[in-house]
Amino acid sequence: MSYELAKKIHYNEIVFDAHLDLPLEVYYRSIKGEKDILNQHYYNKFMAAGYNFVISAIFIESYHMGYSAQKNALRQIASLLKAIGETDNFMLVQSSDDMKTCVSQNKIGLILSLEGVEPLEGDILILDAFYQLGVRALSLTWSRRNEAGDGSTTDQSKQGGLSDFGRDVVKRCHELGIILDLVHINDQGYDELIEMPGNMFVSHSNSRNVYNHYRNLTDDQVKKLKLHHAIICVNNVKEFIGKENVNIRKFSDHVVHLVELVGAEHVGYGFDRCDTLVGLSPFLTEFSGKSFDLLHAFEESILLTASLLEKGIVQKDVINIIGGNLYRFISKALK
Repeated sequence: MSYELAKKIHYNEIVFDAHLDLPLEVYYRSIKGEKDILNQHYYNKFMAAGYNFVISAIFIESYHMGYSAQKNALRQIASLLKAIGETDNFMLVQSSDDMKTCVSQNKIGLILSLEGVEPLEGDILILDAFYQLGVRALSLTWSRRNEAGDGSTTDQSKQGGLSDFGRDVVKRCHELGIILDLVHINDQGYDELIEMPGNMFVSHSNSRNVYNHYRNLTDDQVKKLKLHHAIICVNNVKEFIGKENVNIRKFSDHVVHLVELVGAEHVGYGFDRCDTLVGLSPFLTEFSGKSFDLLHAFEESILLTASLLEKGIVQKDVINIIGGNLYRFISKALK
């Protein structure tokens, strides 16, 4: 019964996934000569989950660090824009009006994000260029150090906060209207970032209280997000959900705890499904055969929603968690 209700909710309400490395996936498919990529590989899968919007993150693999990060990011954007141009089912979202258009015309909206500032190559002016290309969200780091600061790693004690360049990026994001994603930053950097002005959210993290992993957020960090009227979006990667016997109920434990901590209006979905990218990338061969994802298909997000209903999260709150919160937050944040 709860699954059928969850499915109905997904098909009748706004569904938002706050993190997918879609530009890199599309780029790898494009260099193999594939055409009509979004329709062939993603449209039906997104529709099966009821998706309306996907924040599409430009992720730079470590192979490109130091000499080709910017070029690789531009190739990802170019590949995704070309793929969008081949279909009427998708649309690049750059404004709140674009979001309304997606809903009224039943298009899937794709919002570009930078996962780490490596493509800027230390030049703040380049951020303006990426904004003109459609980038509307940005995290300062991935799980490594770059020009902006230190990413999250196991040993937080040996890390510092933001660099001067990182602070300049935050300031310019605020001026341009780029949403700051606090994901992947280390604890010291997070504490500094959360005190700065700007529209902020966390696109793909879980609760460190439910499972003590350095990539998850502490209760105190989550409470500080609430002060920004911000949202934390939960991550499907098994390593961040629990140590063993990871399943949908354990995943929903993270959501329930966050709801109890800060209220349902500050929680969303940001699944970070990785397995497809691992299968496509020539630089991630060491992970071949390993599955990172709990949700093996996008539509399995409905199982998470069903679990929330079973655990007593009321339907109104579930509707907000699966997408209503992010829709309102991003609509307000985008100029």
